[in-house]
Amino acid sequence: MSKIIIRRENYTDEKDIYDIYHNAFPTDDEARVVEYLCQQEKSYSAWVAEYGKYVVAHIVYTKLKIAGFDDLTDVYGLAPMAVLPQYQGKGIGSVLVPESLKKLKEIGAKAVFVLGHKDFYPRFGFRKAIKQGFYYKDFGFSESFFLLELNPNYLKGASAEVIYKPVFDNL
Repeated sequence: MSKIIIRRENYTDEKDIYDIYHNAFPTDDEARVVEYLCQQEKSYSAWVAEYGKYVVAHIVYTKLKIAGFDDLTDVYGLAPMAVLPQYQGKGIGSVLVPESLKKLKEIGAKAVFVLGHKDFYPRFGFRKAIKQGFYYKDFGFSESFFLLELNPNYLKGASAEVIYKPVFDNL
């Protein structure tokens, strides 16, 4: 197996990144979100996974707001993330998530939320956000909405709706 390299995305990765999302999802919704973020939004952080000499996966973190807690500014949402279908099942996502979280913490992130698969994200320390009183849009997402505090107790005493950027509203 080739070595998986995790690095920050750069402008030369743009076509590869779009190809990843166009191929990994049944609709272009995630691809459109990534395209918007790349072209219009500067408050996001993203990494790619190289496998061999190819960019085969991508992960994005955007700043979030916690309703009523304007002082909690170092909170991010993990979304979207994708691995090219032909590279899925090779452990690439399982390397990309923890490595990118480590790098995100290094640049100042204190907590990360994700709306995702209930069997995947808990492997990396994520736990149900509702257990700490956080929810996304309504409580209907509680089974798949997770939280990881990169700095323990950063969100202590807070509980509220987690608000993503409007570009995510249609996902």
